[in-house]
Amino acid sequence: MNFSHLRIKVYYDGWCPVCRTIKKQVKRLDWLNLIEMVSMREEKNISDINVPIEELEKRMFARSLISNKIYSDIEAFTAMILRIPLLSIFWLPLKILSILGIGRPLYDFFAKRRLIIPVGHCNDEKCLIEVPKEKE
Repeated sequence: MNFSHLRIKVYYDGWCPVCRTIKKQVKRLDWLNLIEMVSMREEKNISDINVPIEELEKRMFARSLISNKIYSDIEAFTAMILRIPLLSIFWLPLKILSILGIGRPLYDFFAKRRLIIPVGHCNDEKCLIEVPKEKE
C-alpha cells in the first residue's frame, strides 16, 4: 500500500531540547516514513513554507507535501499523531480538544514555557548562555 499522499514536513524548533527529543521519537515510530522533520532554525529548511520566522519560532508547523496545506500548533501535532500508527489512538482526544477551543491555548501554554538553547553555544566543558539568577 502506498501512503505517500499522506507525507508531511514538520518544522520544529531545533534549539528546543523537548522538540529534539520528540523528533527522535517520531523518527523511531514513523514506520510508514510519512513525516519529514526539519529544524526551522536552519534557513534552508524554511524556504518552502510561507510562514514568517516569528510565527515559526512561536509554534510548530507542518505542511502537506502533496496539497501544501499548512497546519500549525495543535493541528500540526495532530497531523503527526495521525501518521504514526502506534500513537493514532491519541488523535481523537487531541481533535476534540481542538474542536472545543482548548487545544491551541493548551499547546501555547507548553510552547511558551519550552527551553531554548541555541545550538553551538554549549559543549562538554562550558556553556556560553547566561542563565538568569532567581530572585531571592
